[in-house]
Amino acid sequence: MCRLTETDRLYFRPWRENDAEALYKYASDPRVSEMALWPQHTSVEMSRQVIRDFFMNNEHTFAMVLKETNEPIGCIGLVPVGAEHYKPLVNEREVGYWIGYPYWGKGLTSEALKSLIEFCCNNLRLDSLMVTTDATNKASQRVAEKCGFVNFTDYDYNGTPSKAFRLSLSSLIIRKVDDDKRDFIDLLLIGDESEDMIMKYLAPGSLHVGSMDNKDIAVIVTVENDDGSVEIKNLGVDAAFRRSGIGRKMLEYVEKLYPDKKIILGTGETPSTLRFYRSCGYRYSHRIPNFFTDNYPNPIVEEEVTY
Repeated sequence: MCRLTETDRLYFRPWRENDAEALYKYASDPRVSEMALWPQHTSVEMSRQVIRDFFMNNEHTFAMVLKETNEPIGCIGLVPVGAEHYKPLVNEREVGYWIGYPYWGKGLTSEALKSLIEFCCNNLRLDSLMVTTDATNKASQRVAEKCGFVNFTDYDYNGTPSKAFRLSLSSLIIRKVDDDKRDFIDLLLIGDESEDMIMKYLAPGSLHVGSMDNKDIAVIVTVENDDGSVEIKNLGVDAAFRRSGIGRKMLEYVEKLYPDKKIILGTGETPSTLRFYRSCGYRYSHRIPNFFTDNYPNPIVEEEVTY
């Protein structure tokens, strides 16, 4: 099991049932439960049940253990998928954390959050992390901002004014584009040489654009088929950014966007293209004879292969 790196004052481990008394000690304090937006613990048994039902069932929930006392004094981890307080982006996870009242304002939660960020970067290949807080929870907001999170929206959560913060873990930002799709024709032509063919699938398809440092460098177009599958119609990466993992990240984005769908794609038969898709986990299905000669006005030549 991957673990969080310990800090000067803390180490991290999974919760255990025999942590119930320590959990109750801090979770029974209304000052903690009010800021954390969960019910105040009313008994050791309730704390034990929370450990069983929630903490131990989530592999990315960790006890924050103070080295000085060897006692759990707080909790940090990733909110289970589907239980987020604000809708996350594709390949984004929400972070949750709290710490016992005696340890507020001592910088311990910031230490823990930095360790969790490092863990996510090294082990989970996420694009971003999100933190949500009660709008009045200034301390939690300061922790997030101290660790690089930026407030991107204010919203209402079940009647509670709330704030959401985001930290990008990847320099590649991918977004869906619904309007003015033709503005990206130069990138689209990298993945498909026929503008006429592009126009046929671009209107009904979904266009996703990848950018770095505010420069658009990659596109991917998907179409949902009648049989329930999702077809990748176009994948284009600016020549200056090839062989840097951008194409693979665009594919991973689509795979996470459609986790329960069969994903298919058609491509030419150049050796490098086939190697790329195979390295990304795609497998040969079938061949369509004369597809390019039947659908494209001019012959296509790539790596001495003519279509």
